[in-house]
Amino acid sequence: MAIVRILLSIICCGLAISCSRKQTPVVPAIRYFSTWGLAVMHEPSIVPQDEISRTEALSRKVYYIAQYDARGRLITLTKMYRGKPEYKHSFKYDDRGNMVDHTCSQYDNWKQEEGSGTRDDRIDE
Repeated sequence: MAIVRILLSIICCGLAISCSRKQTPVVPAIRYFSTWGLAVMHEPSIVPQDEISRTEALSRKVYYIAQYDARGRLITLTKMYRGKPEYKHSFKYDDRGNMVDHTCSQYDNWKQEEGSGTRDDRIDE
């Protein structure tokens, strides 16, 4: 019985020490990709693919910026077109790490200029 009390007091002291430490905030990681794909039985189902360097990304017409939280979960995936954001997927997770929300927002940075055609014309430029 005395051994159990000693073990319990050691465990409680360890928990108290670990709880009293200040957590250092972790800056989310940002990585660059050339494309993305869909994954079956995976949350989120949108998965960035073909990682590239920032330098290579900036030299491309189209690339994707993925932002991850401190747990390594994808929280945003932004499509960049000619250096400007075109759309952004955002993901939210519950305390257990399950994805609970996915939204997609479109940016409207493209402005039609006289003689430039329609918005859809730029895809194959």
